[in-house]
Amino acid sequence: MITEHNSQQTQVTVVPLMLKKALCTLAYYFDGKLHRFYLDENQQVKLKSVDKALNNKEKTLPLLIVARQFYNEQAKTYPIESKSELRKLLALEINDKQLTKHHIWQQKDGQSFVNVWRFNPLVPSAYITLPESLLIALGNESEQVAEVKMNNSLFVGRHNGLIHSALSNAVINNCQRFSMSAGLINNQPVRDILPENLAEHLALSFNQGAMALLPSFSKTPSSIDYLLTLKKIILPFSLVFASYLILSSAYLTTKNYTLQQALLEQTSEVSKALTQQQNFDRNSERYSALQQFLADKNNSAQLWLIMTELFEHARFTNIRIVDGRYILRGSAEKATELLARISQFKMVNNATFDFPTRKSRGQETFVIGFSITADLTPNLDNDLVDNTEIKQEQTVLTPQKEMNNG
Repeated sequence: MITEHNSQQTQVTVVPLMLKKALCTLAYYFDGKLHRFYLDENQQVKLKSVDKALNNKEKTLPLLIVARQFYNEQAKTYPIESKSELRKLLALEINDKQLTKHHIWQQKDGQSFVNVWRFNPLVPSAYITLPESLLIALGNESEQVAEVKMNNSLFVGRHNGLIHSALSNAVINNCQRFSMSAGLINNQPVRDILPENLAEHLALSFNQGAMALLPSFSKTPSSIDYLLTLKKIILPFSLVFASYLILSSAYLTTKNYTLQQALLEQTSEVSKALTQQQNFDRNSERYSALQQFLADKNNSAQLWLIMTELFEHARFTNIRIVDGRYILRGSAEKATELLARISQFKMVNNATFDFPTRKSRGQETFVIGFSITADLTPNLDNDLVDNTEIKQEQTVLTPQKEMNNG
């Protein structure tokens, strides 16, 4: 696990353990001294010095990462679209193919973008030689700068797909000046890399695309012992990744079997729960229907408790229920007195004339609307309670009739 500090927040990236073990087996780091990768007690990748002569050329290392001070780096742009033509041109430019490596990043708008690295002759021989700045740049976002905070800080950035790097000097001594020299926009937080975390960052790059770049940094075919290459590089990597795939497959198979068994054990409980849910839904729908039915009947009963006291004071031609309000239409000698009588009931709310009254032949035509509360006990004035006889009049009730006149 490595920690990246920036101006916004701390990010944690996990390097697969299998990849760490592979690097500890095959990879070396050279900064004037040769170092090996190893895992500490917390499974973190660290570097330790190798007790051997630096100029020992007898043994060719499987994979070597070279510090920035031991190679020159160039970022080039060629006005060539054809890869074959570009390779021919690069072959003419590069004299020492054993010490010089290059990689073609992208080709667009008639241009090709190429990085070229020339390694110091003091660098030990290796089947694959990787520049340090390349691996650090793979962890950067576009236009982001990484600073390796060594005694002589290293600045690394990417622009137009090309890698730019520089060691701290009198002119380039901070990230801002480095960004200006490399033409970076510098709109990303700086990715700080501490010395104790350098090995983890180098290991992380193999999980971010470095594996695909290895052919560009391997020895030329004429100088490779294919049998030794198979033994020291391909075979160990194959064994490591085969072990990883086998362990992953075994874990997934075991996990799948465990989940299937748990699912089988819970099938009956799930079926019971679904049955109970369906019964509950049916009962809930039935309850809602009964509640609505009883609410409608209750409202009708409430209305007729009021109407029994109003028949002797008015003649009704229409009774409707609209959005929970009762609309009474008819005629009376004095519509305002009828409205006052209706308003005296405790269960009546918001009794009003829905339309202006009209007078015709000594009678006032009215349209009165009101709502009724849940209280079934009417609040009658003393005068209303004393009236026990209902005037026998012919009343016409037309249900749900639309009012065409005001």
